[in-house]
Amino acid sequence: MTSTIPSHPAAPSRLHPLIAMAAMALTLLSAAGIAALTGLLPGERGQATVAAAVEPQPAARHVAAPVPVLCLDCGVVESLRSIEQEGEGSGLGAIAGGAYAGHQIEKAQKKTLRYEIAVRMADGSLRTVIQETRPVWREGERVRFDNGVLVPDYARPV
Repeated sequence: MTSTIPSHPAAPSRLHPLIAMAAMALTLLSAAGIAALTGLLPGERGQATVAAAVEPQPAARHVAAPVPVLCLDCGVVESLRSIEQEGEGSGLGAIAGGAYAGHQIEKAQKKTLRYEIAVRMADGSLRTVIQETRPVWREGERVRFDNGVLVPDYARPV
């Protein structure tokens, strides 16, 4: 038996150039992706990560506005009105000065004048006070009820 010897020696195997270029492109793109995700490359995502790592921003503190305390006894004078109430005749005037004239004179003498003060309360309701004396309040003045009596409300600004 004869053995055949090849006429030319076996050539070392080489990597095809397209496969080598594909491997290099894949390696470069992978490195660029990792650099972008970690913030090493400039870009929108990378800059935000770097800025957050370099300069932490202090948390904004939100201070709530003070809540005004509602005074349930406070309000503003809305209207003033005088009420004239005629008196009742008792019959004594008729005896003294004639039937009709004496009765009218007695009613005029017993006539009363009262004053109605309407106060718009802080909660929006309307309270009315009737008093015998002429009121010292004017429309628009701030008042407060103290045991059923109107007093000035100096504690609250107009």
